Amino acid sequence: RMDLLDSGYNRYTFEPNEALPVWFLEDEDKYNKPELPISKEQMNQFRQRLAEISRRPIRKVVEARARKKKRMAKKLEKLRSTAMSLTETSDMSEHAKARQMRKAVSKLAKQDQRPVTSVAIKKGGGGHKLDKKKVPKGAKVKTVDRRMKADLRGEKKARKRNPGRFKMQQRKTQ
Repeated sequence: RMDLLDSGYNRYTFEPNEALPVWFLEDEDKYNKPELPISKEQMNQFRQRLAEISRRPIRKVVEARARKKKRMAKKLEKLRSTAMSLTETSDMSEHAKARQMRKAVSKLAKQDQRPVTSVAIKKGGGGHKLDKKKVPKGAKVKTVDRRMKADLRGEKKARKRNPGRFKMQQRKTQ
């Protein structure tokens, strides 16, 4: 108790100098307190507590991982039910069942991928405002130069017109 009372008194406790700037006074308030001695055990406990806190994963990350895990479990359950229903049907051949199962797996894998939408921008760097209708929800937006898009379209047309020539050019570049 006496240490607490003693730490409350120092030479600038009662009358701050009005001529000093405000930022200096604030800084003085922050650092003008005598430090109480702390034992090594207390310091070690404090460090352990801090280390424990810093080791813990961020709550939002944990929640996101849990949501992802839940979605995966749901998909696996759906696949399991599909597989069970396929095994119960006797009119299909084993090959057809396997093909059906592969189709279901690839369909679920495709659902997981987010679509990539290209948005053309001006040469100067200032882009268009995105049209909410054109970009699907949750899509990755890739900003593309207009000139580049036009070049790609031209290459595609040329490839369609003369595929043999395009293959020869590909061999030369490699």
